[in-house]
Amino acid sequence: MTKEEKINKEKFAKRLRQLMDENGETISTIAEIVNMDKSTIYRYTIGETAPKTPTVESIARYFDINPAWLLGYDVKKKNDNNNKNKPNTIAAHLEEKNLSKEERKQIMDYIDYLLSKRD
Repeated sequence: MTKEEKINKEKFAKRLRQLMDENGETISTIAEIVNMDKSTIYRYTIGETAPKTPTVESIARYFDINPAWLLGYDVKKKNDNNNKNKPNTIAAHLEEKNLSKEERKQIMDYIDYLLSKRD
């Protein structure tokens, strides 16, 4: 069984659409966030295909949510940020700096780029 088969496509699709609705995002903006074709994101939103793990992690990081929740597991949706003085995620740290959504996206894209060079 591949990693993609372990993802419940229907639950992922439902939760991705929920996130998009709650945050005013579109298929186009999600495609930009994860650097993918809009048609691929559309297929995710209708449950036709399942994303790979790095894509799930990128989306979860952007929305500062638990990737397991996005995959359909019965866990808390938001990342647990108990320590108010010290953000425990990059996204939380960037939000604390009062950056625009576009600035946060650019920084996250750069981090993803740097991490991709490690392989």
